[in-house]
Amino acid sequence: MRTKAEAEEQFLKEQGIEVVTHRGIPCATPKEQALIEPGKWLDLASSLDPSTIDGVLLSCAGIRIADQIQHIEDRLGLPVVTSNQALLWHLLRTLDIPARPSGYGALLAGRFE
Repeated sequence: MRTKAEAEEQFLKEQGIEVVTHRGIPCATPKEQALIEPGKWLDLASSLDPSTIDGVLLSCAGIRIADQIQHIEDRLGLPVVTSNQALLWHLLRTLDIPARPSGYGALLAGRFE
């Protein structure tokens, strides 16, 4: 049986997106995800070599990451997409809501429209 990370990597590959590396903090439940301090995601992302990647995907709906997205982008100089951020972006576009929140990364700021 494939892990969630393996299934996500396969899905991304099928969409033409190459996963060149991955990191994670093992969690069994969304409750465990929510217990991780937000700064840990900045620490984890900071261990990546930005010269080898085009962007960062943080895929877990239970993590507290919103206030770290811009910090990670600033640190790595790369766009960051998170599960909940992508959902909000999609809803804003679907509902044709032009307002874009600032401080939550390039995606929500509208720099990829």
